[in-house]
Amino acid sequence: GFAKRIAIANLAAIPILKSRQIPIAVTYSDNLATKEDSPLAELYRSLLWHADAMVYPCQAMAELGRPWYNKNKKPTEWIIEDPCQTKEAPFKDLTKQKPCRIIWFGHQANARYLFEQIPLLTEKCNSWDLFELTILGDEQTAKIAQKILSKCKSKRPWIFRFTRWDTSKQPKQLQTELERAHIAIIPSDEKNSRKSAASHNRAVDAVMAGCMTIASPLTSYCELHKVLLLTNDFPRSLKEGIIQYERLTNKWTGLRLEHLSRFSKTHNNRKWEEFFIKMSTH
Repeated sequence: GFAKRIAIANLAAIPILKSRQIPIAVTYSDNLATKEDSPLAELYRSLLWHADAMVYPCQAMAELGRPWYNKNKKPTEWIIEDPCQTKEAPFKDLTKQKPCRIIWFGHQANARYLFEQIPLLTEKCNSWDLFELTILGDEQTAKIAQKILSKCKSKRPWIFRFTRWDTSKQPKQLQTELERAHIAIIPSDEKNSRKSAASHNRAVDAVMAGCMTIASPLTSYCELHKVLLLTNDFPRSLKEGIIQYERLTNKWTGLRLEHLSRFSKTHNNRKWEEFFIKMSTH
């Protein structure tokens, strides 16, 4: 297929670049080298072996890239975090008789973790009278989520709401939806090597836009433990988060700028400038 043709063309280009002493810089934000069934695996293994410089979005991804290096000539490593896409917005008040608005947003590849959580959340959460679950994503994810929700036993009423992710309207759409919600949930699997090294971006965007954020303990999210809730038990953390909502959101309002400043667009631009200056004098 198309990916295989791209891989073959790039594999052919690597020795030509090396023979002309042109430095090779590689950005690695998805752990494709270990994905056996991907035609891109061989390409990324070769790129990691020949790289003069590697750019990663987080330390966790760097850990996964290192086993593929040429041990005799290791590349220079750069950690350049994804910039925050959202603007600072206040945490919203939870208001009696109105729903506690929960949002899940993301790619279809992460949807199965949401599907696992929906029955648990509806069955166990009773710390608010009414819940609303918004899916900001693709239609297939929304259809499956709605179907699961409709079959669930629930202690409290749950409203389902879907907003289709529109790439042409980002980051404005994401900002609007996160500002509307009280709580963002980001379930994942820290034991899965394709997911364990995810970057900070979803958590950073949610916290900055004023959402109490409840996330699986991926390495990147653990670095942000002072401004969000880390958990492998989402129903319990949601219950406790709602009970302590006012105290926690007040605390995070004072902490988040300090802990999220390294994800600013200014900081990101500065890192890339440093990188290109360094590469041009290689």
